[in-house]
Amino acid sequence: MKHLYTFGTACLLLVCLLLNQRGFAQASVHRKKTVFINNNCGGLWEYLPQGYNPSGTQKYPVIVYLHGDGDRGDGSENDLQKLLGDAIPKNIQEGKFPTTVTSGGRSYSFIVISPQYKQRLVPSEVESILTYVKNNYRVDTDRIYLTGMSLGGGAVWEYAGSSLAAAKKLAGIIPVCGYSQAYSWLADNIGEANLPVWATHNDGDLTVRVTATNLYITLINDGLHPPTPRAKKTIFPSADHDAWTATYDASFKENGRNVYEWALQYSRAEAALPVALSNYKIASSGKEGVSIIWSTTLEQDNQFFSIERSEDGVNFQKIGQVASTNEANGSNYAFKDEHPAIGNNYYRLSQTDVNGKTTLFSLLKATIDVQTGKLVLFPNPATDAITIGFNNPNKDRITVKLLNSQGITVQVNQFNKEAGYWQQRIPTHQLAAGQYFVLVQGTAVEFTQRVMIKK
Repeated sequence: MKHLYTFGTACLLLVCLLLNQRGFAQASVHRKKTVFINNNCGGLWEYLPQGYNPSGTQKYPVIVYLHGDGDRGDGSENDLQKLLGDAIPKNIQEGKFPTTVTSGGRSYSFIVISPQYKQRLVPSEVESILTYVKNNYRVDTDRIYLTGMSLGGGAVWEYAGSSLAAAKKLAGIIPVCGYSQAYSWLADNIGEANLPVWATHNDGDLTVRVTATNLYITLINDGLHPPTPRAKKTIFPSADHDAWTATYDASFKENGRNVYEWALQYSRAEAALPVALSNYKIASSGKEGVSIIWSTTLEQDNQFFSIERSEDGVNFQKIGQVASTNEANGSNYAFKDEHPAIGNNYYRLSQTDVNGKTTLFSLLKATIDVQTGKLVLFPNPATDAITIGFNNPNKDRITVKLLNSQGITVQVNQFNKEAGYWQQRIPTHQLAAGQYFVLVQGTAVEFTQRVMIKK
């Protein structure tokens, strides 16, 4: 009898193994994966709901969660552990994340993807994360929700506002104490897309000021394209930076809904855009002009492209128009600004279809007449961040150190510099008010400049 029991147990284990290998439905699981998504993102945590079958046909809503500054890492086994200390990954690990959520009389279960990144995400990197998620999971593309806190919350704002196309890929966003500077053009894209927004923050947050969240909500609701639904915010009465614990707690509700129930009210089909854009970049820049190139891999009902320029990234003027070929397989395009401004030039590309509808794409930046051997640093005095830049023809590995008035290093960042003019935004919100020195070092360059931090 003992041998029969052993044989039966072995058979059962073998059947379970075979079922697993054939991709049958699994119990809910939260696991880490080291996987290359882009140069800034090398790993993630994935949460798959109970009953998820990679070979099945059922589609699931997905939450993509972007972590804060303290959880940055390279996606390795050890670094990924950092994500379990906060917010949604922590709730999942502790069994506090809702396994099912009811909305409109229907029950849903979320896929949750929490990528880890080394440096602040830019919109193109968020785009590649979303593409990876859609390509590797059974995702309901009508229900993609983007959320994040602090540094990640800023990336949520900036991706959603980077273009109308980006905003229309999302069913809702939940930026929590988002570290980002609010611009009207970002808000206008969010509003025009009618992208549902629920932003949260603490009123006494000294790490990331609540004014950023307040301004985003105001710009969205009072902008050129006030959305339906109106963007909403919740400002908690707290002096702490941690607004994420309350936000992601399923027991916290406003108007009878927590953030998960709120999100599931909204869905959106991905808009079929007239063009698929690629290779959009500044090809060359200098006093003689700035050349912008872009390509399309698909065009349908495309009429023309417009190029706008701004010296502050906020107020734009149209400086040119390029007729489209409207070739089904796409074409290559170029435009040269022969009279760029001295200093910063921001460029914005847009596309207009045959019905007069316009789609905005992300910003490009060129800085003109920066002398070789000179460090650009602004603003000074600074509060939340400084931007540094210099002109050098060589690629390099750059180290940026911030030293306090006693000469003690308080912050170190490293970057890969491409040939030509290089510029980088450095966060300073975590530093106390006072005088600091910025030390920039590379293989063939070294700069030191004084900066004042104010609060």
